[in-house]
Amino acid sequence: MGRLPWDTLLLWGSAALLLALVLLPVFTAWRVPALLPWPRAGLAVGAALLAAVVLTVLLTFALGLLGTVAPTWNPYRSAAFEPVDAGLFELFLSAFLALVLTAGGLLWWLRALAERGQP
Repeated sequence: MGRLPWDTLLLWGSAALLLALVLLPVFTAWRVPALLPWPRAGLAVGAALLAAVVLTVLLTFALGLLGTVAPTWNPYRSAAFEPVDAGLFELFLSAFLALVLTAGGLLWWLRALAERGQP
């Protein structure tokens, strides 16, 4: 049994979460336009994407700092791999975590919006 392909899993997971970030407000605006009008859905998508980018940058710096303090947490930070592999893993992981947090926040906001909109 080989190594778990973390980079592939993180890439596909990030792609799915990015798709969810775009489709959740669009689907809500399509199904319940009174709850979330189209211009507001576009703003929600833009805000979610901007938040994901900012969180990705912050988490990449944090994981880079963690790599200097505890270099063994990153499985790609060994002599068997190129230095760029460790950096790409940190970038993929931070993007995935940022998208998880942003998608969770978006779901929470849409749920609160739906609860407020119902009598």
